[in-house]
Amino acid sequence: MVAPDQQATPRKKKTASLMTADTVVSTPPTASCSAISEALVDADCMVIESSPTKKEKPQKQNPPPNTPKKPARQDPSHISYKNGKIVFSEKKLGLERHPSVVAALFNFHQLIARIKTDSPESLPLTSIPTEHLSLVAMMVQERDATINSLVKAVESQLCPVVFGESSSSNSDILAPGTVEATIMEIAEHKNYGVSLSDLQDSCCIALDDVPTNLSIQRWEVRDLELLPEDIRNVVIKRRKARQDAHEECVQWFRSLDADILSQVLSGTLKKLKLTQPRS
Repeated sequence: MVAPDQQATPRKKKTASLMTADTVVSTPPTASCSAISEALVDADCMVIESSPTKKEKPQKQNPPPNTPKKPARQDPSHISYKNGKIVFSEKKLGLERHPSVVAALFNFHQLIARIKTDSPESLPLTSIPTEHLSLVAMMVQERDATINSLVKAVESQLCPVVFGESSSSNSDILAPGTVEATIMEIAEHKNYGVSLSDLQDSCCIALDDVPTNLSIQRWEVRDLELLPEDIRNVVIKRRKARQDAHEECVQWFRSLDADILSQVLSGTLKKLKLTQPRS
């Protein structure tokens, strides 16, 4: 029998209660990663995504031998036949607001004003002074109007209403026929449509001119030196395109069979697809 004072008493577990400042408190790995991740996102406000891996481009395989080559692509035609007439697709040159035209027109108006002040007896002018022929050349280049319409358009610019004062005519500034004679001297009316000789052969009759529905009319300056260099370079390129269109018209007209040709000449055929695009 054991004495009461000798009975075994349970020992209490001792817990470490002292911690120094250098003691590191460890946290579970999962909680640690989450806390660090949140801290980084909050601090830097950015998320870094991994770049996708680049896919390798498939290597081009050489075509098998003796493979026929694709035909070269042909440019669309500049001409078409619509509403019973030949249509030539060309953007207008539009020199009305070109600086050279504006400056030359201002100089001509100053000339007229000086003449009216210093020597009014020399009016009306019977010819356009040589130094102002360039202005007329720029006004008529590539116009598709008739000679009468073109003369009126040029006169309205050379002689505004203010020059005629109370009169509605320009005859007191420019003598009748002056502008027309100048236009015919420096420019020619060219047809880039069907040629007259082909028409005469097809119709077996004498024709003085190509009908309007088969013509592409343009006024062309004879001496390109009358045009400023920048305009001259553009006109040369555009003139080449019109010449190509003319050759296309000739080939198209000559390729028509008798039935289609008869309908084209009579104007009863309203639409026809051209079969020969530009190469």
